[in-house]
Amino acid sequence: MRRHRLALLALAAFLAAAGAARAETAILVTKRLHPMPIGGDHAVQESTVDYLFRMSQGQRVWTTSATAAEGWSTPSGLKYSDYVTREPAEFHSSEPFRGVVELGGQGYGFVVDATRDRKYDLLRFDLNHNGDLTDDEVIQGRAWTSSSPCFEFPPIEVSLEIRGEQKEYAFFFYTNVLEDKDGVSVACAELQPAAYREGVVRLGGKSRRVVLVDYNCNGRFDDRVSLEVENQGEDGERSFPSGGDLLFIDPCMDDLGIPGIGLPSGDERQFVSRLARVDGRFYELDVDPGGERIDFKPVAAPLGRVENPNAPWCALVYGDQGLLEIGSSAGAPVELPEGEWRLLSYTIDLTEREDTARAPRQRSLFARLFGIGHDGPSPTRASARAPASCAPVKVIAGETVRLPFGPPFRGAVSAQKSESSGKVRLDLAIVGAAGEVCSDLRIAGERPPEPSFVITAPDGTEVKRGSFDFG
Repeated sequence: MRRHRLALLALAAFLAAAGAARAETAILVTKRLHPMPIGGDHAVQESTVDYLFRMSQGQRVWTTSATAAEGWSTPSGLKYSDYVTREPAEFHSSEPFRGVVELGGQGYGFVVDATRDRKYDLLRFDLNHNGDLTDDEVIQGRAWTSSSPCFEFPPIEVSLEIRGEQKEYAFFFYTNVLEDKDGVSVACAELQPAAYREGVVRLGGKSRRVVLVDYNCNGRFDDRVSLEVENQGEDGERSFPSGGDLLFIDPCMDDLGIPGIGLPSGDERQFVSRLARVDGRFYELDVDPGGERIDFKPVAAPLGRVENPNAPWCALVYGDQGLLEIGSSAGAPVELPEGEWRLLSYTIDLTEREDTARAPRQRSLFARLFGIGHDGPSPTRASARAPASCAPVKVIAGETVRLPFGPPFRGAVSAQKSESSGKVRLDLAIVGAAGEVCSDLRIAGERPPEPSFVITAPDGTEVKRGSFDFG
């Protein structure tokens, strides 16, 4: 009898473990975005229920008079002549705007004609992907104002082949002409997604709303975020998130007005990566490139913990398992999968707590840390970005390690001498414990007083006195 009881207990434990590791699937459907009112009030645009899902990096193509004949694309660099074999014989403009964008992993050519003064308002887009623009209908753009060089075109629908299957996709198309200080005109075409994917998944015993956004507007929804290293001059090399699509889990639609900072904001808004974090649990993501399905598989890897005393804080960390945002509201350790993790950026928030008698609207920790929403006191916080050379922290299963950042801060002054004028430029950086450089510092919503400096000769004679400007 005891043997049977033990067998049943072992079977129950096995089934529980199997259930815990079972992937949960979200089936997503397409939700269309309607064009925003041209020249409309930005506050009105923010009040729309889908405002959060309109924010995207998009695709941009630039051209000048010198490159108008060939056209070139950023960042793909695809050549117009490789994708367009035939175009209209005549144009209104002497400088039609030619370009290529990448959709579903393939190049699509287009040409925009200008009826007058480089106001690009007549679009031909290779919707059937045959390289012939003469069999595509002309799409008429609409100017933002009567004198504006900015044009918006109706939503454009295209069928993309992704992994051998046809997937329907829609995007907005815009054109604009800018002029630099030397009078050189630069034309820009921009694509923004005109739809997102939405569904429901059950995670941690709760039914959750899931929204997937093609953040880089390339026709695929499975692009994982990557990191690009840029040389920031005196600040050294810094890593920046690039290219990933966005995943929303139970987005709070009350927290509108999020600036386009290009960073996630907790569970509610994450980059598509190898892992996702929901209510402290980690899941491996398998995203259908067409955006019709997401599998969430509980991570079986052992977990360790990181801590930092400067609570409340939130930070972006990255490693071989992807890019994650973590945070602590009261200084408690935060779990991470075992392995090496590097600090990318963080925000420490010391904003005075709201008066409990006011019964304020409850916002998430990450909404408060990133200043999302409009209620509550003016923020007191420090934000910083770590150098690309920042040493990794090794997270070991069952152990807690320090994730260093924040105070004590120190000032680091660098000097650059102009070869032409002989003048010396001084730059001040506020550097934290991990070598991170502050990008924003606020006290009750205001910048602190400008730091001052005094330059003296070896004998103590004052040479120069002044102050540093924020910027």
